[in-house]
Amino acid sequence: METAHQAFDQLIQQTREFARARLDAIFTPGSYKFAELIDQDGHGTTSIAIRMTLTAAEGKLVLDATDTDDQTLGPINFLMHPSVVQMVFGIYALAGHPEFMFNEGLLGIIDEVKLREGSVIKPRFPVSLGQRSVTVSRVTSACLGLIAVARPDLALASSSAYSANKLRGVFMGSGKVFLKTLAIAAGQGARPASDGPDAVYFLNQQNYPLEFAEQNYPLLMRRYAINQDSGGPGRWRGGCGVIREFQIISKTASISIRMSNVDYPAYGVNAGMSGRSGWFVLNPGTPGEKILPSLQDGVTLETGDILQIAMPGGGGYGHPFDREPDRVLRDVLAGFVSSESALEDYGVVLDVESEAVDLAATRDRRAAYRWPTKLFHRRRYFDAEKWWDSADALRSSRPSRV
Repeated sequence: METAHQAFDQLIQQTREFARARLDAIFTPGSYKFAELIDQDGHGTTSIAIRMTLTAAEGKLVLDATDTDDQTLGPINFLMHPSVVQMVFGIYALAGHPEFMFNEGLLGIIDEVKLREGSVIKPRFPVSLGQRSVTVSRVTSACLGLIAVARPDLALASSSAYSANKLRGVFMGSGKVFLKTLAIAAGQGARPASDGPDAVYFLNQQNYPLEFAEQNYPLLMRRYAINQDSGGPGRWRGGCGVIREFQIISKTASISIRMSNVDYPAYGVNAGMSGRSGWFVLNPGTPGEKILPSLQDGVTLETGDILQIAMPGGGGYGHPFDREPDRVLRDVLAGFVSSESALEDYGVVLDVESEAVDLAATRDRRAAYRWPTKLFHRRRYFDAEKWWDSADALRSSRPSRV
């Protein structure tokens, strides 16, 4: 038993030392700051900022999130243990290194994590937490933003959060009640050497079958497709979200809807562009079409109503004009990118009917229209300081909820 315990201790120590060495190489002595934004809390508070400053000094790494905005009335508050950020950085540090085990050694790679009681990531009781996964995803995005500030060459673009919607109602005929969770996949951020994964629900789960929903609940699935152009343009494209559209065939129904990255889509890095926002639309394409808010409970659905859920995509990495034209063509033919986006965002001139690229015209267009860039992109480009300043400027318009 003693020998086994020594072996476990050694494995934990190996993981800790390797992960910490990677972070020390990224965060050389200095101070790095990043702010990420949550769209809203569903009760009138918008643009909620998670602000993180990481300081590397005297052989210590200290993450200070005390400047994060106040807790809110709505359910996006997250009672975060300091180990959460340890694990985010730990997962990043071990990625691509299967020789090291994912274990307790990651829990001490940041020497100190400072949180402020009464903030959206350390709220005071009593407080609403039901949609905290929205905030979990933005905490992850903020940690990755710190890496991008410190080492742009190692940056990852931001990912959009999946959407979990609760549909409840009464079956036609039997009168039995039902509750159905509708989890819809989103697009993930691009990396320095690959596109972001398309259509991922939460971590790595893909494509739960729509037939399951139809067989067990009073729904008729009318459409299931890639949300074209939702992935952020870049040398490496952000992953695309999906569209699910279903018709209600129950006697009564209401739904609680949730979607993040609508007002603040997943950011792109190193000249890559942000992902595109998603939406909820009731009865699309009809005279009664209605755009629904991204976070709301108790939305009434009538028999025959159609709800369209279109999920946002991940951010792109690198300048879109550096993406190989043949990759852009494949994306267009597969339905991930429109021919309009191929021309405007990627500078690629296509003949879609003949499935060919006009290389000469593409070279000319890219030379004439290539635009200047900065480190981050969310609908426009920002350097690291202006990114923080933009989030900080929203503070004065927000009432305190403490």
